[in-house]
This record gives sequence, C-alpha cells and structure tokens, in this order.
Amino acid sequence: MEVLTEHNVLVFLVQVLVLLTLARTMGELMARLGQPAVIGELVAGILLGPTVFGHISPELHSSIFPMDATQHGLLQIVSWFGILFLLLSTGLEINLSAAWKQRGESMKIASVGVAVPMILGFIVFYGMDHSVMFAAFMATAVAISAIPVIARVLHDLELLKTDLGLHTLSAFALNELMGWAAFTFVLSFAAGTSPSKALMVTAWVVGFSALCLTLGRKMCNMALSHLGSVQQPRPGLILSFLCCVGLICGVVTNSLGSHATLGFLLAGVMAGGSKYVSQRTRETVEQMMHAVFVPLFFAGIGLRFDFFKEFDLSLVAAVLIVGIGGKFVGAWAGAIWAKQPRSDALSMGLTHIAGGSMEIVVAVVGLQYKLIDGSGFTALLLTAVISSIAVGPLVAWSIRRRRGMRVMDLFLRSATAPHLNCRDRWEVIRELCIKASEQPDMPSADELYEAVCARENTMGTGMEKGMAIPHARLYNISAPVLIFGRCVRGVYWDCLDGLPVNLVFLLLTPIEETGTQVQILSGIATAFSDDHTRNRLLEAGTAEAAFEMLQRPLAAVLEGSAT
Repeated sequence: MEVLTEHNVLVFLVQVLVLLTLARTMGELMARLGQPAVIGELVAGILLGPTVFGHISPELHSSIFPMDATQHGLLQIVSWFGILFLLLSTGLEINLSAAWKQRGESMKIASVGVAVPMILGFIVFYGMDHSVMFAAFMATAVAISAIPVIARVLHDLELLKTDLGLHTLSAFALNELMGWAAFTFVLSFAAGTSPSKALMVTAWVVGFSALCLTLGRKMCNMALSHLGSVQQPRPGLILSFLCCVGLICGVVTNSLGSHATLGFLLAGVMAGGSKYVSQRTRETVEQMMHAVFVPLFFAGIGLRFDFFKEFDLSLVAAVLIVGIGGKFVGAWAGAIWAKQPRSDALSMGLTHIAGGSMEIVVAVVGLQYKLIDGSGFTALLLTAVISSIAVGPLVAWSIRRRRGMRVMDLFLRSATAPHLNCRDRWEVIRELCIKASEQPDMPSADELYEAVCARENTMGTGMEKGMAIPHARLYNISAPVLIFGRCVRGVYWDCLDGLPVNLVFLLLTPIEETGTQVQILSGIATAFSDDHTRNRLLEAGTAEAAFEMLQRPLAAVLEGSAT
C-alpha cells in the first residue's frame, strides 16, 4: 500500500485551489450571462487540462496535474463526492407528489419523451457500426434530461409556478426516474452478467426504488419533522441527514449491482417531498453542496483527456441530432397525446432538450465502465453543453410567439382588497375567493376556495420578492379574472427567497383556456419584478389607488411583448 506523502498533500491542495478558483469564477460568469454555472465549470477544466494548458505549457501542467496514480486518486475521490452530491440535489428538485397528482398527463409526456430518443438513438448508433452495448448506452444517455437546468430556466422566465411549469416538472420527475431505471439495466449488462442475472439485478433495484419512494418517503418525513420546522430551518443539520440517507441508499444500490449515484438520487427524492424541507432550506442545502464538490467534479472532467484529439465530427453530429431533436419530438408528441394546448406542447418539447449535468454524469459513469471511449464522452459532453445553452432562449421564444393579451382588462376593480389582515396564505386565499364570489356570474366562495387550495397543495404559488399568484382552472367561469390583494403585515408562503408575501394576485381561468394562464402569470411577475414598482403598490392606501398603480407596469409589459 502506497503511503501518502506531504508532497502528495501539497500538490492536492494546489490542484483544489486552482480548480476551485477558476471553476467558481467561470461558473459565476456564466450565471451572470444567464447560462448554467456548470458550463463555466466545464470550461475551467478544459482550460486547465491537456486540451489548452497542457498544450501551452506541458511542463507546468504536469507539475500541477502529474500523471501519478496516488495524486490522481485523491482528486478523483473529491470528484466522486461531487457526482454523488449532484445527484442528491437533483433528487431534491423532483416533486414526486406533484408528479403523482398529474400522473396521467405526466406519464404520457415522460414515457414518449424517453422512448423516442432511446429507440432513435439505438437505431442511429448501432447503424454507425458501433457495438450493441455502445449503442444501448448512448441511447440511454441522450434520453436523460436535466431537471436542475429546466427548473432554473422556468424560474428565470417566471414560469415555474404556472400550470406549464407544474406539468413540465412533473413529467421531468418521471422522465428522470425512467431514464435512470433504463441506465441501471444497461449497467447490469455492462458488468458482464447474463441476461437473466441482469434482469434480476434490475428487479432488485426497482424493488428497492419502490420501497424508497413509498415507505422511505414517509420515514424521511418523520425524521425531518424532528430536525426542524419550516419556520425555523436548520440547513446544516438537514444537510447532514441528507448525506447519511444518501450514503445508506448509495451503499444499497451499489451492493445490488447498480451504481451508487442512483442511491443518492433516490435519497434526494425521498427527502425532497417532505413538508419540513422549506423552499428556503432546500435552496440553502443545494448551495452548500454546489459550493465546493460539484464545481470540482465538473472542472475535473476537463483534466481527463485532450478533447481536440477525441473529437469525432460524425459522432458529435449524431448525438446532437438524437439528443436534441429526438427529445424534442418525443416530449412534444407526448404533450399532444396528453391533450396539452399546442402552444404548451411546443414549450414542453423544447424544455426536454436539455441534457445538462445529468447527461454528463451518465457519460462519466459510462467512461468508468468502459462503455464509451473519449470520442463518445466528448460527443455527450458537447451535446450537454449546447443543449443547456440553447434551451433558455428557445423556451423564451416559444412563450413570446404566443398571442398577446391585455392583462389589466382581467382585473375585477370592485374586488380589489388593499387591506388584508390574515395570518396565513389559506386565510388570504379564502378572503380573495369571497371577494371573487361576490361578482356577477361567479361560483360560490367555497367552490373557488377548494379549487385554488387543491392547486396550491400540488405546488405552492409563492414567487419571490414578496409576491404570490395563487390560481386555479374552473369549469363554470367563462373568462379569466384577476383579483388583487395586499397583506399589510405579510404572510409566510414558502417562497424560495424566504420573504413574507405582501402582494397577492388571485387568477381564475376557464378549464379550457390553459394557454392564456402562462401569459397572464408571466406578465404579472415581469411587471412587478423591480423594487420601485412593488413599493409604490405597497404604499397605495386605497383600493382606487392600488388599482391605478396596477395599470402602468402591466401596460408596459403588454407593450413590450407586442414588439
């Protein structure tokens, strides 16, 4: 056994310092440009690896990143923590409860969204004279989408709390689980086992996954209830708990013949659905995980080999076509099958093209199992980066091309409530539903309240910066209506930024008008995104003044969207 020397430790510390500094710098730069931080972290690794730094100064590069087994092992251990933590935080993004409530539509979108690129990928890659295992692995890799990337895109476009956002994330949750189930099956064959043993391993893993997603979720919820409440989160303690659950699940899935990454993903899903993990705590925990290990993992990828030497144009083109085109067609067709509006189907298809971090993780595991070589890894890496860059502008374009509407015309002026004195969000929703029911041709307050609360329980509608937009779709109203309410002292709404909500917009739309909801919610969120506009609305002392303050920013948004 080789003994670790002081020099090994010194070189390791220098490597971490250099990698982390450049990775975090490039990641922040990409974030400021509206791109996923992972792209900057990957670029940092490529700059420091043999692709760039190794060509410019081979001697200096070899002194900082020597080809020594012990030195390489130290950095690889840290990188593996990055992979495992990334899967853990990805699991936290998966709202299984919401996906289950929307299971009819979500299952159609997810199943077709996975099947189309997987089948198309296998045909294309096997037809390029690659082996069956290579074709099966690449087909599985390109079928997996990145839920963290699309969650951030929906958040940035103010679509996260819409029904489009709900259906998209619900489909993504099932897409993620289906993709990793297929990945487990492929890895079982890659281990050199017989078909019968591979099926047995897959069955054990599926059984353990089912146990985690049922009994495991309940046990996690019970444990988290003793660690803290949503009013007083304790992120450090919750992070330790999540790591322990991840380690347990990782040990089990690895022992069953699958990969530890699946166990960490399951651990995140188990804890992510708990009501005792608030949005603010979830964000804090994810920031802790992404502060060190995840950037080191992505930056470390660039140290593996020279990407220029491993570039295969025909393979890159094939992976791009299947990984972007195949996923778009599959998700779009699934959304049409689920009877989503065509405008929403286009947006959903585009959201699914992002391979992002999940595609990269799968590629790293494939490299470890020798299922792919450097050229296959490079093709998957480029596709993940390109799709992650393209998804935001493409989804934004799909929203802009929708027909504009005058949001201000939907407000019920006489129902404006500038002086709500409520203790929680449910009282706020109740008061606004009562106001709505008093208007002509509106359902009863109880009927409205039940519909809005059902949607709120599926996915909370608290935005950020003190705003919430509770909403529901109803059979017995003929046109969309909006009601504005102001909570004087603010109420807790489980918002991502942890701030209390003062400005509430209740939106009620007809059941058949699913497409209009996106424009309305996005328009409101955009109109009141700056502090000055919100403060002026907060200072409006009367219903008349509040209504006047609503008009200018909403008119500006409409004018901007028309151009």
